[in-house]
Amino acid sequence: MTWPRAHSPRASWLVALLVLAVYLPTCAVLPQAGDALEFLMIASHGGVAHPPGYPVFSLAARAFAAVLPNVSFAVSALSAVLGAATAGVLHRAVLRATDDGVAAAFVALVYATSTLVWRWAVVPEVLSGGTLTAALVLLAAVHVARGARGPRAAAALGLAFATGIAHHHTSILLMPLMVWTWIAAWPRPFTPRAIAATTATAVLCAWVGLLPYATLLLPGGDWRWGNTTELPGLVHHFLRGDYGTLDTGQPARNIALHVQPMLYLTSLARQLAGLPLLLGIAGLGLAFKARTGRGFAAALAATWLFAGPIFVARFDLPATGYHRMVVERFHGFPTVLFAFAMGYGVTAFRALPFWSRPALPTGLLALNLLVAAALSAPAATARNHTITDDFLRNTLGAVEPNAVILTTGDSFQFGCEFAQSVLHLRDDVACVAAGLVPYDWYRRRTLEQHPELTLTRPDGRPLSAAQLAAAFAVQRPTYVSSRLPLASPDLPLPPYYPAAGSLLRISSGELPTPPELEAALLRDWTSFQLGSRLTVDQLDTAGDSTLWDQYALTWSTLASGYAAGGDTGSAERCRARARELSPWLFDLDVPAAP
Repeated sequence: MTWPRAHSPRASWLVALLVLAVYLPTCAVLPQAGDALEFLMIASHGGVAHPPGYPVFSLAARAFAAVLPNVSFAVSALSAVLGAATAGVLHRAVLRATDDGVAAAFVALVYATSTLVWRWAVVPEVLSGGTLTAALVLLAAVHVARGARGPRAAAALGLAFATGIAHHHTSILLMPLMVWTWIAAWPRPFTPRAIAATTATAVLCAWVGLLPYATLLLPGGDWRWGNTTELPGLVHHFLRGDYGTLDTGQPARNIALHVQPMLYLTSLARQLAGLPLLLGIAGLGLAFKARTGRGFAAALAATWLFAGPIFVARFDLPATGYHRMVVERFHGFPTVLFAFAMGYGVTAFRALPFWSRPALPTGLLALNLLVAAALSAPAATARNHTITDDFLRNTLGAVEPNAVILTTGDSFQFGCEFAQSVLHLRDDVACVAAGLVPYDWYRRRTLEQHPELTLTRPDGRPLSAAQLAAAFAVQRPTYVSSRLPLASPDLPLPPYYPAAGSLLRISSGELPTPPELEAALLRDWTSFQLGSRLTVDQLDTAGDSTLWDQYALTWSTLASGYAAGGDTGSAERCRARARELSPWLFDLDVPAAP
């Protein structure tokens, strides 16, 4: 066997395989919080994900789950493969732009081992596919910048872009680079016929790339968001109609416009600390003097601004806690573009005249890479994260037979579906997502499984969370997520008390006394499995917080019950327990998650 030379295209494959070898041992083997639970459910039993559907990722997840027995590891491995492929394509793009094999390897490995990129590449999430799309479009643009023209160049661009759209809609943020590449790919001299042929090829390949959306029309699958078996419903789903199409889906909080862009820039500085950051900044300027041309450099800079600072400014969310994690998921996308620009900086750095030996700059780069990767590994690995799995098993195991649980938030809503359909836990329990009851397709689906439940008023309008709780409590033991607001303008707050270790129990009779409740909570805790816990240091990067905090909220609710009865000592004891579990909810200036 002969090792590929640094300038060989085979080196890109070697880089991708090296990154994959690093990622796989750190992949999650248990379910993780957020959208990951929905993708695990679809990978195991099929179905349609939330808007815009993610058909490419869903199909690939089903394929991986069919081969690997552990569905959590299977979909995490898919993310790892996509992340490793991003590194390989990024290596090829830098190599094509700079003809510098060292720069290409350094950029690809620094990007792949940065904490943020690594963390999202080893969990069952769709985000690594978005970064791969950015790298593929970038590579197509570099080929055009280096002289590729005509239908073949347009075909690569159209296919990469459209397949990316069918994977994750953030690919639309590449539009400045897309438009420049499409125009630059027109054959010279310009003729209407040549332009039409190039454009038609790009459009045709774009339609081919969108074909995976046709699979959403097929019936079947355990989970189906919306009514996508008919064309109008599919179009509505594709356009994210349930979320407002161009809306980020977050409530207005009147956060200053600069907060999220500054978070991205500080996150970028933290992820690429040291030489990579300086070389990336320099590379954005040096790109205008490179052989790839000023037009390409301007498109690259505009796309980075559009996909990075400008896009994240649309998130009207604080830069702390759970909200920080929500937005940071999208930081890896523009960082691909910034990392590519770093390649120009690395090439210039190695060419500085004062180096006494050519190996010195390469050695400094290698040292920076090794140190950064070693620091990233502990924070990025997801292999031993058990919080979500623990919570689902603890909570479902603690409720009464034939109970109803009103859930809220992606992690709890999809978590119950996953636990019952994949892990086969507590099929007797009805889990109802309060946030989805307003959708007619969800009500129909729920009533097919639990026809005895009341979800609407006599006039057909959906019930509020408080009305659902009151209606269910008449029929079955009813529990509510401690994060779900029960206040209703047209219904008194139903009586409830903390129970099952992490939930609120709707009372249909006399309320238990606070000492009785405390004894019951302590019994639950002795039977709970808690393989890991959420710490203050992890708060800003963990989606598990919406689940973990519910343990603390039950103790906080019990403290309120003691305080109402005048027992301040017991109230403070319970508050101390709550603060011990989730100090950020009580002692830190961190806004609560929705």
